[in-house]
Amino acid sequence: MDAYLPSTVDRRDPRASPLFADLKGLPPLLIQVGSAETLLADATRFAATAGEADVSVTLEIWPHMIHAWPMWNAHLEPGRQTLTHAGRFMAGHLHAPRRA
Repeated sequence: MDAYLPSTVDRRDPRASPLFADLKGLPPLLIQVGSAETLLADATRFAATAGEADVSVTLEIWPHMIHAWPMWNAHLEPGRQTLTHAGRFMAGHLHAPRRA
């Protein structure tokens, strides 16, 4: 953790970790994480924390995927699928501007 945050900074500061932030009022969240992700436990904890704050959360755990697998979408089918899922999620929660 010292590589990420100096030991002089409170690790429970919400600016260092959203797990300790007041999440009430956030829009719906999509959390996509791989089952082989180093931060899998952090992702599931964040989903639970958001849910406890009455935030709508969709948690997708992708089998055998590692950190940042969507970046490999040109060569990895699950990367393309992940981006498609994210696009559908956003489209379902965004409103198109009204035309005059």
